[in-house]
Amino acid sequence: MNYSLPNIISFSRIIIAPIFYVLLTNNDVKSINIACVIFTIGALSDYFDGMLARLRKEVSDFGSFFDPLADKVLTSAAFFAFVSMNIIPLWMIVIITTRDIITTLLRLYADTLGTPIITSKAAKTKTFVQMVYILIVLIYLIILNNSSMLIIIIDHKSTIEYSIYLAMLGITILTMYTSVEYFIQNSILIKSLIKSDWIAITKIGVGSFIGAGYSSIAPGTIASTLALLIVIFNAPSYVIIIMTIIACILGLWSVPYLEDHWGNDASKIVIDEVVGMWLILSVPIFPKTWIWNVIALIFFRLFDIAKPFPISWLNSRKGSIWVFADDIVAALYTIMIMYLLLWMSVFIPIFKYLS
Repeated sequence: MNYSLPNIISFSRIIIAPIFYVLLTNNDVKSINIACVIFTIGALSDYFDGMLARLRKEVSDFGSFFDPLADKVLTSAAFFAFVSMNIIPLWMIVIITTRDIITTLLRLYADTLGTPIITSKAAKTKTFVQMVYILIVLIYLIILNNSSMLIIIIDHKSTIEYSIYLAMLGITILTMYTSVEYFIQNSILIKSLIKSDWIAITKIGVGSFIGAGYSSIAPGTIASTLALLIVIFNAPSYVIIIMTIIACILGLWSVPYLEDHWGNDASKIVIDEVVGMWLILSVPIFPKTWIWNVIALIFFRLFDIAKPFPISWLNSRKGSIWVFADDIVAALYTIMIMYLLLWMSVFIPIFKYLS
């Protein structure tokens, strides 16, 4: 496992993404201030992890794949928060997110072939521009929610908001341009992809949860954290239940093929962790706050790693059903703990802070 400092820094951006989203959408001055600090730290970490990797001579293929993925997760959290706050339109974010998903899948395919993927300067500029744009909007929100500072912008509010819209439109156009450039520069790789076994590629994408399983740092934890990002979409419990069932069905279809190629319950197979995490999040009685979501993640990972009985016994069994069985039991253990904490938050004063 490559637990290098640059990769850990990259991973931190994925960890803070849901926390940043929840704080920002709370829509109060204190939360927005904290969200702005968190995002600034995340944006700066994007510079420092690359610099450290070069200084420490820890540049790796995984880092080259994971670093831009972490950027995409953090910026997507900001953009979806802006959509929920009616700052920017959804269609722009759909374009940007679709581009990011496609390029991530293409990177994943290139890694399976051991082929380096070409990233243009325009694509790197796009990421920098997105980060700066998000920081500017965050500063605007801080001023907008601070009555003592509101006088600064009150006379120009409509102009500023229109400028924010035009800037986002420019970023969307830049994203579309980089997409075309990306596909042209990697045309050989795309032609190879078109001729590939799409069923096998789909199974790899499902089983690895769009490449999370390829992480050299705690792939199960990364997949579980990415699964937690569903809170960004404010999906109701019944939608999460449906997604859990679909993910389980697709996983049962994919795992036999993957185990033939990667081995029994290989570390790259992480769709089971996603199913377990979504199962916990689908319980409607739990508060949909970042505190409870983090509690769910921590306890689920503890049970999945420690493997108390019968998880250890289930994990020793071979077959696709058993790959999911141990994570489902870990999820059920987590649900029991969370029910207990929920009860304690009602009757025991010290635990009321969880509410």
